[in-house]
Amino acid sequence: MPIADTDLCALLGNALDNAMEAAANAQDKRVEIRVRADRGMLMLRVENSFADAPTEKRGMFATMKENAEAHGFGIRGMHEIAARYGGTLDTKVIGNRFELVACLMFQVPSASET
Repeated sequence: MPIADTDLCALLGNALDNAMEAAANAQDKRVEIRVRADRGMLMLRVENSFADAPTEKRGMFATMKENAEAHGFGIRGMHEIAARYGGTLDTKVIGNRFELVACLMFQVPSASET
C-alpha cells in the first residue's frame, strides 16, 4: 500500500486509542472499526460509544484528558495525514456515538490536477 508505515500507524493508533479510551467509560462499551482499500483509496471508519459527549473547539473535538495542554494533538495529526494523501478526515457525534471517517488517496493528485 503506498502509504508510509508511520502515517498508517499514527492514523490507526490515534483513532483506536481515542475510541477505546472513550468507550471504556461508557455504559455500552463498543468500538467498531472498518478499513477498506478500494478504487485507489484507503477508507477508515471508527465508531465508538462514550460516557460524556466531546466538545468542539475551533472546529475540532477537544481532548477530554486531564492534562489538556499536553494532549489533543491526535485528531489534528490525523487531519494532516489525510491531507498529505489528498484525502479527508471527518468527525461527528451521532446520538451517543462518535464517528471518525478518513479517506486517503493512494496517489496524491499533482498540482496540475487540483
